[in-house]
Amino acid sequence: MYTLILLPHFRETRAHPHVVALATLPEALAEPLLGDAITELLPMALWRTSGGDTTAIQEVAKDRNAYGHGRGAAVAALTEAALLGELDVEATKATLGEWLADDDFAELGDPVWVSLLTNLLSLYATEYVHLLRRRIHEEYIDPWVVPESEIDSTFNCDREAVLAEGRKWAKRHFPDDVHSHLANWASFQPGFWDEPEGDDGSGGGVFVSEDLPPLFGGVEPTGRLSPKPASKDPKKKKQKRKQQKKDRKADRQKRK
Repeated sequence: MYTLILLPHFRETRAHPHVVALATLPEALAEPLLGDAITELLPMALWRTSGGDTTAIQEVAKDRNAYGHGRGAAVAALTEAALLGELDVEATKATLGEWLADDDFAELGDPVWVSLLTNLLSLYATEYVHLLRRRIHEEYIDPWVVPESEIDSTFNCDREAVLAEGRKWAKRHFPDDVHSHLANWASFQPGFWDEPEGDDGSGGGVFVSEDLPPLFGGVEPTGRLSPKPASKDPKKKKQKRKQQKKDRKADRQKRK
């Protein structure tokens, strides 16, 4: 996780081929390896290691063998770079609109369709409203994941308000404060990991070593490093992991 934050923070272009390789992994490898980082970190990593060249990012988005959420990360990378003024908004809308119009871009129900829809909404691409509706009606996009009413609610809003909200999301993926961003992913939050594991498998974790200085302002170390205690019920722990994976995937489908 650190590399997926630090390399793009320093805009290390030598890392770009490796980030692209991560984004094109199939689901069976991508999910256990990256988890939520697929949608939360890959967009930033893809764009900020690209040196401004979108060629490889576009190839990720078009790769039918890649995991749909990895392809969606490429779509988000282009969109968020445009929202932050690093790519041309109109050209980005045209690229995403071209993919949206291609029936063979992905299979029905592939998560990349959801990414195309939500990112075109973020760009306030009203010129594609009929095509967006069609993708839902033809079930390329599950209406339970993104209802058609979301198109109406977005395009009925003021354009500048929608773009401002899009920039807010983009800045969340492209933060200047890398220390706080690392802290969030490392879970260095007061009280977050200092609870014992409950009988239901909740809680537990590690303590920040008292021998180490505070990494971030306002966060004091609270204990010594100790491994998370083993679950009393391995079967229950396994079921919990499966449910967490299912919840993450459902959350990605809904996330813009």
